[in-house]
Amino acid sequence: MSGHDISDGGFITCILEMAFAGLRGVQIELDIPNVNCIEALFSEELGVVLEIDPVNFDYCTKTFKNNDIKYHRIGHTKGFGMTAPITFIYNGVKVLESELVKLFRLWEEISYKLELCQANVKCVEEEWTSIILF
Repeated sequence: MSGHDISDGGFITCILEMAFAGLRGVQIELDIPNVNCIEALFSEELGVVLEIDPVNFDYCTKTFKNNDIKYHRIGHTKGFGMTAPITFIYNGVKVLESELVKLFRLWEEISYKLELCQANVKCVEEEWTSIILF
């Protein structure tokens, strides 16, 4: 079981950070009528995302219900490793489909550009080179 708060960056950031940390692909399906996709995925609302082992799913959902805790099943992990698939489906429309490695590189590129402005350039470039070799 793992969990992550939905705060900085919103829901999509939460899911991607979990995927990167666990080297897991994900398939997420959200249905939120009358809410713009960008608002739903990037809204920094209060909440958490839990990854629950299928063996424990019934136990966890029963515990949530018994304690009046609202929950929604939003998807599942799918594959392992840098080539694992990342898929987001919003209101029945596929809005993102990629390999984990492609999104990870994009994510790290932003950090790399910021680091170039505030750290030893040689060290930053060495780190970047090791990341892009994935």
